[in-house]
Amino acid sequence: MEIIYTPSQVFQFESEIKNFETLYNRLFPDPNEREDFSHIKNRLCTKKFSDDSKTFLILEDFSGLLCEYYLSCRSIFITYIAIDEKSRGKGLAKKIINKGVLIDLFKIIKKNTGNKPQAVFFESNNPCKTKYDSFDPYTRLNIFRKMGARYINIPYIQPSLGENKSRVDNLLLFVFPIKNQKTQNFIKSNIIISFLFSFYKEFGVINPNSDPDFINMINSIDSKYTYLYEVPLFKKLF
Repeated sequence: MEIIYTPSQVFQFESEIKNFETLYNRLFPDPNEREDFSHIKNRLCTKKFSDDSKTFLILEDFSGLLCEYYLSCRSIFITYIAIDEKSRGKGLAKKIINKGVLIDLFKIIKKNTGNKPQAVFFESNNPCKTKYDSFDPYTRLNIFRKMGARYINIPYIQPSLGENKSRVDNLLLFVFPIKNQKTQNFIKSNIIISFLFSFYKEFGVINPNSDPDFINMINSIDSKYTYLYEVPLFKKLF
């Protein structure tokens, strides 16, 4: 397993990154949910630990995971998990998250910033609102449920990921438990709020506090602690 986050590593693993890019573009068919990979690669080469945010690519065989570390809120945001079709059903996603993110990446961040992350956020498609997906969204949610993920019940809206891209309203927001907790039932609300603020700013919202979608999300969050639900399991409609 390799965690790539420096210009020298981008050069060293150029071929592997190219293979991952091909997989990434194939597995995320919705252009509004998919960043231009050239922007991701540029961040890998230019962003530092003092920046908000710092990009990481974790590779295992032909699969991998992309994530950001937001220094301002000490939170990791897993943006894309791409598992090669031949590797599915073998626990690879669980391995990359449990070891690659929650252990190895935590150590790298601690070493370079002096602090451990206080939350690991990620998104997943809402099956009831998703028409096209490269992987069954019902199955994906069930996998995350078995991995111990917890659901943040807010009217989540993903900001536009780039020029000519629309905001996305068919995603749900989750966290992975940390600190060796098998189940995490609550999270401090200010952690969620500060993450959403940093995320919106990173993608061009100059003042999130005046953004209607951001305001709507914040207004749905409890003042001090937010309850974390089990990953919802939706019944297939067909």
